[in-house]
Amino acid sequence: MFLNFRFGDVPNDEVINIQKTKLFDVSKEHTKFDKIHKNRAFLQETMRAVLTELGTSHTFTCLTEVMYNVTRMKKDEEDLILEGVGKAVELTYLKNRLRQEQIQRANDIGIREELIAKLKDDLQNQFFQNQMEQEFVNRWESARCEQNTERLDKTVSGLKEQEDLLKHNTDTEMRVHSDTINFLSKAIEKIEKEQQSWMNKYDSEMDEREVELSLLKNKKAEDYKELEDLALVFHHHQTEIDDYLDVKEVKQQTLAHETLLNRSALLIQDWWKYTMYRKKLGPYKPQKKDKKGDKGKGKKGGKKKKK
Repeated sequence: MFLNFRFGDVPNDEVINIQKTKLFDVSKEHTKFDKIHKNRAFLQETMRAVLTELGTSHTFTCLTEVMYNVTRMKKDEEDLILEGVGKAVELTYLKNRLRQEQIQRANDIGIREELIAKLKDDLQNQFFQNQMEQEFVNRWESARCEQNTERLDKTVSGLKEQEDLLKHNTDTEMRVHSDTINFLSKAIEKIEKEQQSWMNKYDSEMDEREVELSLLKNKKAEDYKELEDLALVFHHHQTEIDDYLDVKEVKQQTLAHETLLNRSALLIQDWWKYTMYRKKLGPYKPQKKDKKGDKGKGKKGGKKKKK
């Protein structure tokens, strides 16, 4: 808002373009005759250079370069003219804005002078008011000091009474403190004596305990030696027992093996006897008898077979 108020709105592009065109036409009219003279001289020099080049090398390279330079110069000239027109329009716009700013500043200065006069009046009124308030405050402070003085006098008298009471209490505390110190000193002497007796008792008991400890250590060494001997005996007996158990286990295994062999032999013998008996072999082979007896036996045997 402040920037818009100070500088205003920038003109539209169309208005600027119209003004640029008008100024460009005016500048063309003023410089028309000068340009004609310069163009004639430039054309004369260009034609002389082209004719010289055509006569010498039968080319017109300089003509193309001149055309390129002329085109570029025209373009730069037009750009400069347009830029000058834009600057002129901007200058006019800035002059108008400067005039408006001056008017605005003059108005602001008048308003500020009125404000300063008003502030001076207010300052003078405030000065008189502060002076009256200062006088009131001084009177009020003097009255308050008198009241504080009376109150402090009463406070001092009360503090003196408290001081006397504190002195009496301090004397009492000092007497109690001295009695306490005496009692504590006696108690400390008694405790020191008891401590000395206890220290002596402690030393005697420590000596006795050291003797007992040495005896226990000796006994422990003897017990340890005895334990080592017993461990050796135990190891010896354990070795013997292990050997005995190994021999016993071997005997038991041998006896079990022999028992198994005997049972196996008995089973084989029984099987063989049964086989010989069933097959009528060896001692179980039937003896030869009479033919009648054989036939009867054969029939009987045949009947049995049929069964």
